[in-house]
Amino acid sequence: MPTARGWLLAVIGVLLVGSWVALGTLELGLAGLTIILLVLFALVSVLSSAGTVDATRQIRPSDVHDGETAYITTQLHNPGRRSVWGITSAEPVADVGSARFEIASIRPGAVANTRYRVTCSPRGELVLGPPGIRIQDRLELVRRRTRGVREEDTILVLPAVEKFQHNPRGAGVDLGTTRTRPEPYLKGAEDFSSLREYRSGDDLRRVHWPSTARLDEIMIRQMETPRETRGLVLLDTRPHSYEDDDAFERAVSGAASALSSLVRAGYVTDLWAGGSDTVDGFHLEIALERLALVTRRKVGLLTLQGQLRHRGGGLLVLVTGVADSELLTMHAGLAPRYPSTIVMCAAASTPSTLAAFHRRGVATAVAGPRESWAPHWDEMVGQSWRTASVG
Repeated sequence: MPTARGWLLAVIGVLLVGSWVALGTLELGLAGLTIILLVLFALVSVLSSAGTVDATRQIRPSDVHDGETAYITTQLHNPGRRSVWGITSAEPVADVGSARFEIASIRPGAVANTRYRVTCSPRGELVLGPPGIRIQDRLELVRRRTRGVREEDTILVLPAVEKFQHNPRGAGVDLGTTRTRPEPYLKGAEDFSSLREYRSGDDLRRVHWPSTARLDEIMIRQMETPRETRGLVLLDTRPHSYEDDDAFERAVSGAASALSSLVRAGYVTDLWAGGSDTVDGFHLEIALERLALVTRRKVGLLTLQGQLRHRGGGLLVLVTGVADSELLTMHAGLAPRYPSTIVMCAAASTPSTLAAFHRRGVATAVAGPRESWAPHWDEMVGQSWRTASVG
């Protein structure tokens, strides 16, 4: 269809031809006919161009954190037998606007690539709408949409993760008494201790063949269950715990940073960030995806305490805004299973409730909405624990 410019020129052309007929001025008539023919030529050229362009996207990197840059490459493919001319591609990017490209032509069977970058913020789903692809003449007198395969894409923006230099060294938890994970996860989790003679019912996979050949008697490797360092990162999602949206976002980033750091340090760590159950930090990407979509919502901490008190135990990391008495009560119920606790507060000032946590031997870190967690975490760990550096 003609664009606004095309319609305007067509009307001017008709008026000039009408003036020629009324006044007999040949020059006006020739000018009007030239303009009308120009619009008709543009219309024919656009309609004769192939009308199908397929679009596929590639997003790199696949894991994008809040504040990082994603690069989007769109491949425009002409599957037809005729060339496509005068292509304009507009790709909607969430509520930010759109990326616009102009391509002179695409031959039959050929591909043209467009590339742009997006700063991904805030965390959550960033929607890339289907590319709107049109073809038009060079003077933009006529334009029409094209057919083709186009899909909406979504970038899941993960929360910002800070790198902590130190982590607490936990006392460990006996795997033999706290097996809360499927057996395949614990396979190979035992350490070689000593050798002993074979007894009826022993697992033959534990035969130590070199000693058996030397002693001419079946010898079994005696295994002992090791102690491992476990942890739980709990994000407080109660709306009234936070001074504003920025404070909640800081808390989400703190939870993601603590979880990532503990997992890298060898902790077997779970995450609770809303929902009916925890997420296994062994699958860190899934846990971060949970944090990418978490929202503030009311939750009963005492009810949650009952669900968590029989889990593995070890190190407890409570991430909140302004710590209150309800969080203090929850900690009292979990303390027997979690003897080591860290409270991370995303608040503009130090909450008065932290004094009660300090009396219980709880380590605390406070970061404002625009402050980094790393220096507060490293200072807190250095003062309260024997530390383990993270590589």
